[in-house]
Amino acid sequence: KQWYQRRVRGMQIDEEHLVPEMFGLLELTQYPVIEKIQRVGEKKSNSNGRPIKVTLRSAIAVHEVLRKAKALKSTNVSGFNFHFSKLYLSPDRSLDERKSRQKLVQEMKGMITKDSSKRYFIRNDKVCVAD
Repeated sequence: KQWYQRRVRGMQIDEEHLVPEMFGLLELTQYPVIEKIQRVGEKKSNSNGRPIKVTLRSAIAVHEVLRKAKALKSTNVSGFNFHFSKLYLSPDRSLDERKSRQKLVQEMKGMITKDSSKRYFIRNDKVCVAD
């Protein structure tokens, strides 16, 4: 059995229970099966909270959640003492993947510094330029 994991950043210590509600706000074609929700990283007293690792059963569900995650930025939901617009969703990357991604981000920032009139993004482990 293969598990598909994604990280959610921006939730405080006692807000893990809001993950299912967050998925409900994304208007997904099919509600994902959540296998596990857990905090990752070291606990620090001066931190806003640690990232949450959410394990889903389906890679298709993970892809759809990440694709629609930007919809949370414009979400204004009453009844919750939480602003979903402050969340950041990202794939759960290994240490090597994070280092590789960090190099790409630095390369992209250098390109932006040289020519900020273009839009740059990272896709398939390459820095791309939108025309």
